[in-house]
Amino acid sequence: MTPAPQRAGVFLACLTKQDYAPHAPPVLSLRSQLIRVAGPWAVAVALFFMAGGHWGALQAVAWAGMLWNYTQSDGSLLVGVQKTFDGKSPCKMCKSIQTAKDKERTEPMTVIAPKKIESFPAPLSAALPARECRGFVYLDCAGINPGLRAEAPPVPVPIPGRA
Repeated sequence: MTPAPQRAGVFLACLTKQDYAPHAPPVLSLRSQLIRVAGPWAVAVALFFMAGGHWGALQAVAWAGMLWNYTQSDGSLLVGVQKTFDGKSPCKMCKSIQTAKDKERTEPMTVIAPKKIESFPAPLSAALPARECRGFVYLDCAGINPGLRAEAPPVPVPIPGRA
């Protein structure tokens, strides 16, 4: 058996074939896996509803139903599209969506308190003991000069892959 080459230093001789194997991924708990997978989807759904996307989705369902009904009753897709999007003959679902959107716009977004708060809780600093203040002490760095090196760099600078 030949000894390990000493090019990279003393530690190369201690390494075995197992040390070069890729490490197994960390085992995640079920909760962290669920958050990692479902978290972005939950944020996307929340943003969808905050932006009013649910009204658009409901309106699309209403338009699809109207298009189907008008096409079936009139026998022509062109007439069905014209009646659906002309705005003169909205269906029951379109009317209820419009009233709900109008109601959402007119309702105040703030909650009015029925009574004025007269007492406030004591500040947290009153319940905690006072902290002890100590002065900051600098380390003694008189003998350290970061500009100097212990050894000079090799000349010429070695290039990996070239001997």
